[in-house]
Amino acid sequence: RFADVGNDKFFASRSALDYWLPVDLYTGGIEHARSHLLYARFWTKVLFDEGLLGFEEPFLTLRNQGSLLAMTPGRRPRPQDEHGENDEKIVDWIVLKHDEREQYPADQIVWRWARMSKSKGNVVTPDDMAERYGADSLRVYEMFVAPFEDNVHWSEEGIHGSHRFITRVWRWLQTALPLYRSAWRNDLPTEMSPAERGVRRKLHQTVRKVGAQIETFQFNTAVAAIMELLNEIYAYAMPEKDSLPENLNPAIISELAETLILLMAPFAPHMGEELWQQLGGTDSVYRAPWPDFDPDQIFEETVIVMIQVNGKIKDKISVALDCGEEDVKREAMKCEKIKQLLAGRQIVKMIFVKNKMLSIVCK
Repeated sequence: RFADVGNDKFFASRSALDYWLPVDLYTGGIEHARSHLLYARFWTKVLFDEGLLGFEEPFLTLRNQGSLLAMTPGRRPRPQDEHGENDEKIVDWIVLKHDEREQYPADQIVWRWARMSKSKGNVVTPDDMAERYGADSLRVYEMFVAPFEDNVHWSEEGIHGSHRFITRVWRWLQTALPLYRSAWRNDLPTEMSPAERGVRRKLHQTVRKVGAQIETFQFNTAVAAIMELLNEIYAYAMPEKDSLPENLNPAIISELAETLILLMAPFAPHMGEELWQQLGGTDSVYRAPWPDFDPDQIFEETVIVMIQVNGKIKDKISVALDCGEEDVKREAMKCEKIKQLLAGRQIVKMIFVKNKMLSIVCK
């Protein structure tokens, strides 16, 4: 009926039902999955059998998120504890309610992770956390703390870390936005320094990674990828901590700023919206297209090659991608650690694996 609530002649028009349903994605807590699914699937199949629906399943995709756990005080059961209804067994740990906690000395209280619920008295109020750290900090923490399906072990220190992260995003963008140029795509230089190529490569790698991981509900690794990108941006464009170097290219700074805002918006929506307006956006950031990544920009220019001596890794070197065997051998022999290990010894053979390893066998 929600698909066609104004229809007073039929259950719902077939065109409205086919437009809105079935539901593309259903998410819910695992503890409710059984009863909710039975109810939804049963009535969908009944309506299908009656010819009122053109589909048999209510949801195309189902995802269950983990539970939110908090450290909760309890006690060990005592011999005098009575069994519950139907003689169900007393568990090995009984939650202490608020008015009971002061009755037990600290050495008799056992703390365990337990699912948050009002009955256990271990609920953390989102309003309180939003008041202290901001709603975006709370949201980023929830996205970052664990995979979507896993239980979350609540930690206020974790929210504090998320707050520091979005504060770093805000601080860099406030420094960078005065350099922003909306036509930056036309002004990107054809010749770039290694630092410029490196930070743009990381940017495009992150766009590809975050976009793919949002689609697969890997929100925690998506946030982690943005954190890595932010570290790269700070290393490139804010070495003095509070100001940008004067020789930075405005087009590259503009690309970094605009893309970073778009990447952050799904995770920190309030900050994303405000920064987008500061950027000059006349509409919501959520009406802006997701950034594209350039396939030519995502490949590394250098690789790390491990150096083994008699089967054990002893050093590593950074060389150009697809560097030849002789060049890798020459660079390896410049390493002081390798020189010392090979001093006075005879090299029997070298085994080279392109872009990965040089193994030296000696006696």
